[in-house]
Amino acid sequence: MLAFSGIENNPLANVDTERAAHPSMAAGITEEEGSLVLPDGISLYTKSWKPAGEPRAIIAFYHGFSDHCNAFFEFFPSLASLGFEVRSLDQRGWGRSVTSNRKLRGDFGSTPTVMADLHFFLRSLVPYTKESSIPLFLMGHSMGGENSLYYVLNPESPYYKTPTTKTSSPTSQFKLAGVIAAAPYISLHPATQPSRLLEISGRIALRILPKMTLKQGVDVKNVSRNPAVLENVERDNGYLFHKTGTLEGFAGMLDRAAWLNGLHTKKQKDVVSDGIAGNVPPLWVGHGTGDRATWFEASKRLVESLDYVDDKTFKSYEGAYHKLMNEPDGVGEEMTRDVAEWIEAHISQADGA
Repeated sequence: MLAFSGIENNPLANVDTERAAHPSMAAGITEEEGSLVLPDGISLYTKSWKPAGEPRAIIAFYHGFSDHCNAFFEFFPSLASLGFEVRSLDQRGWGRSVTSNRKLRGDFGSTPTVMADLHFFLRSLVPYTKESSIPLFLMGHSMGGENSLYYVLNPESPYYKTPTTKTSSPTSQFKLAGVIAAAPYISLHPATQPSRLLEISGRIALRILPKMTLKQGVDVKNVSRNPAVLENVERDNGYLFHKTGTLEGFAGMLDRAAWLNGLHTKKQKDVVSDGIAGNVPPLWVGHGTGDRATWFEASKRLVESLDYVDDKTFKSYEGAYHKLMNEPDGVGEEMTRDVAEWIEAHISQADGA
């Protein structure tokens, strides 16, 4: 089964207030739910926010650790009101993709699995770009930002190399118009990093019990200064924000972050730049200086070190916490505006190419 299936193209109609249409949405914007069936048979919950008429760009969105795609409030409707179609999902092991099978909670896979899932998701969207006439952007938050950056910065990524395994695929190779990473996990904030002993113990256990699960999460008070965000997590009571991961998944997440965090070193940079220089999509990375979940300085250093990437932008948000797009005091609106303007500029570049 390929691409989006199930109830895709059906307007969202339910009494779940978290999933219902946002009251401030502009007329003509629709929300749709569906499913994406991966090559191994795992079904992922999908959600789309569509503008009235043909979209000017498609944004594929990847959420972070212990999060889900319905937890970003007005951010996606705001983008849709500007003519951008947002297509998102709850990743393997997370959110509504595991509510029907609790045994799969937190089983988000090794790095090859994570990259294959992301690649399959993006390829499933290619038909909607109408032979690339509609630009396709990738955006991720937190762990989703880590995955997005790893996907386009690692020469071994399926974005650059055709998989050797024989699996069904929705369509052929494609080119991203840009990648957006909001508060990406490149390094945890020093105040929240696990001890070295805990990490070593976990890797020893990984060899014996890779699917063993444990709970690990950032204090919700470090996620946002927005009371609505905190209330949403607390009211959920661990149903969708379950904080559960397998040792295999945690190890892969740590390894991807360590790889990205090492790109500022000359040895690693030389190896990577030789493989992908000139082919990396435009990058936009934003991070709040008050983020105590993922580390602002690591994001800043990464972007500054990418001298082989022709088009890159780093934007800091003074005092902002982890969930940038939902921060109060005008920060969320500023971040939305910054992202929209950056996409606008790169739509123009794509049109002129």
